[in-house]
Amino acid sequence: PGGWSVASRGVSEGERQERQVKLILNKLTREKFDSLYAQLLGCCEDCEARPEIVQVIAREVFAKATLQHTFIEMYADVC
Repeated sequence: PGGWSVASRGVSEGERQERQVKLILNKLTREKFDSLYAQLLGCCEDCEARPEIVQVIAREVFAKATLQHTFIEMYADVC
């Protein structure tokens, strides 16, 4: 009843961070690049699973760059 929390659904910190990375990348535009890039960096700094999060970012950026050719330069800037 009422709201739910990430903890109550059994989602690990790594899974939560992966979702956060995907949300940030889905919002990424040239206009929002600086603030969202800072948020991506924050995901890496805040998480104990930093190597895994870096892998998630690399995987997701590569996937988006290969599908969204018009934004390829912006995704290259993320790297």
